[in-house]
Amino acid sequence: MKHRSFLITRILGVMVILSFMIVLTSGCSDSSSTNPDDGDGDGSGGIDVTFTRYTQLVQEIAPPAYTSGGGLLKPYAPADSVPNADSMWWATDSPMLEKIFGTEEPTSLYRNINELDELVEQCEMLADSGSGTYDVYMEEEGDTVSVECVVESLTAKVPVPEQCQPVLGRDSLDLDYYVGCEIEEYDLFHHTAFKVTATEEWFYTYFSMPKFGPGGGLESSLNLAYRNHVTDSIDIKAVFFKYQNNMADTVMWVYNILTVDSDNFKYKMTSYSDEEGYTRSLGCTIGGGDKDSEFVLRFRSYQPPDAAEPDSNWQADQVFGPSYSDLGQNLSQNYLNEYPLTEMYGYDDLPTGLLTSPMDPADALCPWGP
Repeated sequence: MKHRSFLITRILGVMVILSFMIVLTSGCSDSSSTNPDDGDGDGSGGIDVTFTRYTQLVQEIAPPAYTSGGGLLKPYAPADSVPNADSMWWATDSPMLEKIFGTEEPTSLYRNINELDELVEQCEMLADSGSGTYDVYMEEEGDTVSVECVVESLTAKVPVPEQCQPVLGRDSLDLDYYVGCEIEEYDLFHHTAFKVTATEEWFYTYFSMPKFGPGGGLESSLNLAYRNHVTDSIDIKAVFFKYQNNMADTVMWVYNILTVDSDNFKYKMTSYSDEEGYTRSLGCTIGGGDKDSEFVLRFRSYQPPDAAEPDSNWQADQVFGPSYSDLGQNLSQNYLNEYPLTEMYGYDDLPTGLLTSPMDPADALCPWGP
């Protein structure tokens, strides 16, 4: 699962090359407006727009990216004399903190936010490029790929697929522009709708790509990012669905991070795994607070995923200080009220219908259809 970042970067590289080629031939403007540059109002001539990069805004409210350091290193762990020092949060073989706030695990916050920013950057360049079909020679592969791009104004609301509505919290979005890109040779699809004003920004993006390497597979995601330009508050939600190992393994995860009281955070993340050789399970996390003074995380595991009660051997509540220091396991009533288990994303909130749907999962997750 850790090969995902390399693969998405490699394929996005095809699109980046395309965008730079078009920009170099058409020229760039320093304007940050979102008006089509051909003046006909349909967006086909390209849109000069600057989108938010979300990594820095997340870093301002969320704890720093966690790393176990490898081997026996535990840079954020408490001293061995402290109770709970070898708990699941800091355990070096598979620390829960790395799965939640790391940069490598597919479910980790900073990995997902970094990849969202890659999609943001790509869409920005494609929007500026405008509609058209382009042939791009890939020197490493020694062949030419055909890339179809569409840039246009929207005249109707963009739907939210039924499978994603529990996480994204709505059934449609009223946005201004659409940018789409397809590379059929790679089975790669990138669709985005957005709205940017002086006070707010909405970025709604779908991405699907094959999983290369032994076994193959398919991965699709749907991200909805919001930023208030007046307060710099953010609200990011996403749904991921992946088949791998000759479609024998299924992995899903969803998350939501948002700003609370201008500089605090609230975070929810749930992952589903049905992989050969492992127990089918659901892991749910909720928490939040002030990263610079005190925040909490609550984790529950369900085996099977739709079990009514969590596994008593895999559940924990933890209070953290700065840099993940251990402040104990006793949550105040205020924390219990602020982060109740009932607000965790559960099995029914995930796109579980895709497991039995007659539609291809990638098509079912795409707001623009197959």
